Amino acid sequence: MGLWRDMFGPGQDEIWGSVAKEINADYTPGGWLQKGRIDLHRDSAIITLDTYAVNTGKSTMIYTRMRTPFRNSNGMAMNIYRESIFSWLGKLMGMSDITVGDAFFDKDFVVQGSPESKIVSFLTDPKLKQLIEAQPHISFKIREDDSWFSKHYPDGIDELYFQCGGIITDEQRLKNLFELFNVAADKLAEVDPGCVFGVNLTPK
Repeated sequence: MGLWRDMFGPGQDEIWGSVAKEINADYTPGGWLQKGRIDLHRDSAIITLDTYAVNTGKSTMIYTRMRTPFRNSNGMAMNIYRESIFSWLGKLMGMSDITVGDAFFDKDFVVQGSPESKIVSFLTDPKLKQLIEAQPHISFKIREDDSWFSKHYPDGIDELYFQCGGIITDEQRLKNLFELFNVAADKLAEVDPGCVFGVNLTPK
């Protein structure tokens, strides 16, 4: 183990365990039958960081994701991702792009959602935008739990959801992610009182 660490540096379990301890969260190490995860309790809500795999038939892609369930009474929708050469496809399949009034942010990110006025208000928070910009790869959205095949929340419960390709092992980036979710949850509840994060549910 020492030689492996000397050659490749600390592994996911060590890094995620260290981050969990620093932010006062619970860490469950990975094993044969489960993947490592961090659960940060926030009042009666919970923010969960873990990974999942997608088998494409020829290869397996690993993704890091962070989720927290909340009661989305007014049906607020949101999707934020970095501008790229493939952004036109996302715009074609999704909602229209929202201009938030920040030239640098508008240039680097595609912002979609409704109601538009609440999305713009949500992104007036300088700290929130700074934390979004700190993620080199980001898909940050409100995800509806609307699939009958995989439904695991009661009606009216959605997720604030982040994902990116690969396993994040940069400690500062991981801590920034948890801070992003804390700031975002507070700001969403401020701009839309129908977004209630005091929901005691654990993502599966």
